[in-house]
Amino acid sequence: MRTIKFATNINSQESIDKIKAKLNESSEIIEWNIDLTDPGKILTVKTENLDSKKISRILSSAGIKNQEIIPGWKRITKRLFTKSCCD
Repeated sequence: MRTIKFATNINSQESIDKIKAKLNESSEIIEWNIDLTDPGKILTVKTENLDSKKISRILSSAGIKNQEIIPGWKRITKRLFTKSCCD
């Protein structure tokens, strides 16, 4: 089993509802959850066979912006979600 994490723009129950049906309809997704308390709104997906690109397409089809978390993601997320990043 693989665990893949994504930084997302999910920030409300409405956004969760958008992805819930799509993630639940995939038999290859074993489990998923979202941490809305994290600045990156981290979505964690456990899967046997899906790769990150397929999961990203599922999220995008629901209107959810997403980026797979890679090593160094905390620095990237801090820059993306801090207003002073672009001053």
